[in-house]
Amino acid sequence: MIEKKNFNWSNWAGNHSCLAENYFEPETEAQIIEVVRFAVKHHKKIRVVGSGHSFSPIAVSNEILVSLKNYRKLIAVGNNSIRCQGGMYLHELYSILKENKLSLPDFGVINKQTVAGALATGALTTPAVTALVSGVGLVGERPTTSCEGDEKQYARPGE
Repeated sequence: MIEKKNFNWSNWAGNHSCLAENYFEPETEAQIIEVVRFAVKHHKKIRVVGSGHSFSPIAVSNEILVSLKNYRKLIAVGNNSIRCQGGMYLHELYSILKENKLSLPDFGVINKQTVAGALATGALTTPAVTALVSGVGLVGERPTTSCEGDEKQYARPGE
């Protein structure tokens, strides 16, 4: 996992920037959990930065920034589905869909965003697309429940 102190970040347009005390680029779910535990231990807030495509200051923080750009693997391809990590860029997703003769009912014009970022900010949240999302994994300081109803415990304080 890449870790940097006093990291300068700005969005693609340059209208929002910050100096984050800590910056992380995890590659695995275990490393994401490690970052959450670090934040809990040090009483810091986390902001996730994707491609920095938002015009809003949503990712600006002087505490902890996390980039998922190295958390973007394809996990599985099914008959009518794919499973991927949230940091996968939309252009990568579109290529995988095409290779597997799959598609989305609606494509955004900009494909430099991550899957997680596009879903979280509403860029890919037309009813036709959100109906295709079958599960989302959450990492937090308390036990969480996935969209599939399975209770999961991640990064509880003091563990």
